[in-house]
Amino acid sequence: QSVELVHNGIDIDSFDAQKPEVRSTSGLNENDRFVIGTIGSLTKRKGHRLLLESFERVRITMPNVDLVIVGEGPERESLESFAAERGVADHVRFLGFRSDIHSILAGFDLYVHTAEQESFGIVILEAMAAERAVVARSIGGIPDIVVNGETGFLTDGNSKRIAETICG
Repeated sequence: QSVELVHNGIDIDSFDAQKPEVRSTSGLNENDRFVIGTIGSLTKRKGHRLLLESFERVRITMPNVDLVIVGEGPERESLESFAAERGVADHVRFLGFRSDIHSILAGFDLYVHTAEQESFGIVILEAMAAERAVVARSIGGIPDIVVNGETGFLTDGNSKRIAETICG
């Protein structure tokens, strides 16, 4: 008899990998665009500034790309200003708090997680359940979830390397 420890679990049957109506109901209505998304509270430790810096670099290689940031928090106004300063505001959508995360994930082509600290990252599991490719920083418990090159891609906290990983 064997026992397997599951640290955190999710109901994978509740995720839909299809994206048709999701893009129109979430502001992701341009189906010809490649959509990078992230979900998390808009706090410094979630690394959204790093993601915006990386996204600026990604746009050089992939001009047909948008970034969707889902979540609320004290950094929202600052992040919106930062996106404008970096010249990417027209390609970044801040959706605020959403309760339809399953649907939102289905609208992403790629999930990127650039948190500075993360003990586990359940949203990464949710992105995987929605059959979305994942790029994440190799911190905390994330390497327990993401096997580099197999279940996603791990990178460090350098915006250039994150962008290179996204662009593949």
